[in-house]
Amino acid sequence: MPDTGPPSDDKGGPSGRPFSSRRAKAPKPASPTLFSPDPAGRFEIFLASVPGGEDILRQEALSLGFAHPRAVPGGVRFTGGWSHVWRANLASAVASRVLVRLAQFEAPDLKRLAHQLAAFPLSEVRSPLGPVRVEAQCAKSKIFHSGAAAQRLIEALDQHGVEAVEGGEPQSPDEVPVPRLMLRLDHDRATLSLDTTGTPLHRRGLKRDVGRAPMRETLASHFLHQAAWQPEEALLDPFCGSGTFLLEAAGRATGKLAGRGRRFAFEGLQSFAPDSFEEVAKATAERLAPQKTPALALWGSDLDPTTIAAAKANAARAALADQLHFEVRGISDVAPPPGLAAGLILTNPPYGERLGDPQALRHLYATFGKVLRERFGGWRVGVITSDERLAAATRLPFAAPFAPIPHGGMRIRLWMTESLA
Repeated sequence: MPDTGPPSDDKGGPSGRPFSSRRAKAPKPASPTLFSPDPAGRFEIFLASVPGGEDILRQEALSLGFAHPRAVPGGVRFTGGWSHVWRANLASAVASRVLVRLAQFEAPDLKRLAHQLAAFPLSEVRSPLGPVRVEAQCAKSKIFHSGAAAQRLIEALDQHGVEAVEGGEPQSPDEVPVPRLMLRLDHDRATLSLDTTGTPLHRRGLKRDVGRAPMRETLASHFLHQAAWQPEEALLDPFCGSGTFLLEAAGRATGKLAGRGRRFAFEGLQSFAPDSFEEVAKATAERLAPQKTPALALWGSDLDPTTIAAAKANAARAALADQLHFEVRGISDVAPPPGLAAGLILTNPPYGERLGDPQALRHLYATFGKVLRERFGGWRVGVITSDERLAAATRLPFAAPFAPIPHGGMRIRLWMTESLA
């Protein structure tokens, strides 16, 4: 059920209290619009997505129990507290990161920007791990120098006794990241956000062995939703690579938390309360656990033995080895697994720079389509590619494709069929 009020597991801020609405001693800003928490300890939360993924992310947000999520360009926003931030980071399989919106105000020049930032209670973002990271972006604003904008934020943090540096190296999902403040100026309007995620959420911390041009985990989950796959339906990926589609499907079917194998930036806040977080993590896992795990039929194949060994290693690391079947098999040898009359084929064949030889690509897709037409009657097919001509080479009865999604410098989209004759 969606949250309709402050949930029992919501402890406010990381230490059991929300960000303070008390102002530091600084010049009073001119009519700011601060996204400071309401009396229930709530604030605006923003789930970031790939462009074009907002609607599916909104559907996921509803399924996770977030009240009134609204799809906006670049993601989904809703109001919640720290328990919602923790839950989103742990459980979202589609979002790329989770931001807390701290403030939004007009900043037509650097003086006004510094004036507004100085008034906000930035001491709440202090970290025992070291200097807070600061990043700034400027678009279509009179303030066009991102370094100058970042410096004003660093100076404002210093006034509140918080050491900060611009930029910084990305960290491993195994490490607790230093918190990061993100300042964006767009048409002279500043938005200040706290990145609560750190390393992007597609880096689950479980898939260590990857091949060429791997599919991001968050994108794989996005396409599983687009294809309307349900755990009761068999799933086959004949170009499985490191097993991303199958790993995401198995995790979803068994109710495993997408973020179970990694750390988050909110853990680097000085006020973080591990015991409260563990309570939320336990409650979230119980919420997502299926009443009865269906009998899964998840199969993957690939021509390269090394790739299949990597997929098996990833499945074992994710505690999903018993749910997945991997085998070495070329596309000409692909056939329905024993006992499976129908299901979904969802795959990400080579395309563009992933192979390079246009003639070889067309031949591969043509062979793939011929195999499916001859052997997979009754199966639905979903193919992700960047090139309409490659999709056409399969001669499969695709419906109009879904909207394109940016990936690896290209724009890819899902092409789906109904059940093959």
